[in-house]
Amino acid sequence: MTRLTNSDVTFVLASGGHNVGIVSEPGRDVSDRVPRHFRMGVVEHDGRHVDAEAWLRQAEHHEGSWWPAWTCWLVDRSTGTVPARAPGARECGFPPLADAPGAYVLQR
Repeated sequence: MTRLTNSDVTFVLASGGHNVGIVSEPGRDVSDRVPRHFRMGVVEHDGRHVDAEAWLRQAEHHEGSWWPAWTCWLVDRSTGTVPARAPGARECGFPPLADAPGAYVLQR
């Protein structure tokens, strides 16, 4: 990935597999046996190539979910917030086809 981009790359390696590392939200008690943690590191665009083992040694270890770190990363690179759109796409010319939850859930 670092060789295919024209910018720095921030990489996060989460523990616990797909459900624990990625899907489960912060604050969720996953397991006392396997506390969540992650490593996060930046590979600079113009920097030297770093292999996986070297990256792992250099990346900072953090306890808990990676979501708060991701939120900070996004905020640092964002230009601000915008108001949420009203539910539905009526303002874009797409009126609702049926009341929620939709007719498709009744199909067999």
